[in-house]
Amino acid sequence: MSQSKEVQEAVGAAADAEIEQLQAELAQPERDRAQKAERLAALEAEKKQRRLAQLKSVAEKRIVGIKRAVSSLAELDTADERRLLDAAQAYADAARTLDERVAKRTLMVHEARLLSATFGLPTPELPDAQIPARREVVAEAVKIASEAPLAGTLYINPAPDHKAALTLGPEQAEMLADEAARLPRRRGPLA
Repeated sequence: MSQSKEVQEAVGAAADAEIEQLQAELAQPERDRAQKAERLAALEAEKKQRRLAQLKSVAEKRIVGIKRAVSSLAELDTADERRLLDAAQAYADAARTLDERVAKRTLMVHEARLLSATFGLPTPELPDAQIPARREVVAEAVKIASEAPLAGTLYINPAPDHKAALTLGPEQAEMLADEAARLPRRRGPLA
């Protein structure tokens, strides 16, 4: 039995509608998945921005702390220099005093020997003086003073201080490293 053209079109239209319906249903999970992926990407970006804001806040507070500490240390520089100068003056005074006393003692021993020889008196038993610069204690004092560590440069090692990174969580440290990598690098002695 042959179907009429209208019946065939009606059956074809119904099949086409069903095909479209099935395709739409099958595409739905893909669309949901794409929407979920977009939402996940948006949430992760928000989370990254929040972390970056937290790190920025921590960095700002640290900079304020550094600024205060550096100001305090700079004020103490003058006092430290004064103490160093006073200690150097005390060292020089002590060395001069020791040298003068040894010279006086040596002259007195020499005088006692001359007087004894001149007037036929017994020569007194007097200890000989040691040259100040050859004394162990003086040599140790000179060594300590000359080996006092004073910086001759303000060179800063460009390698990161890994101890500071220990105060950050792994995610924070990674984010901070990513942000630092994007910053332009300075050239020169303090780079």
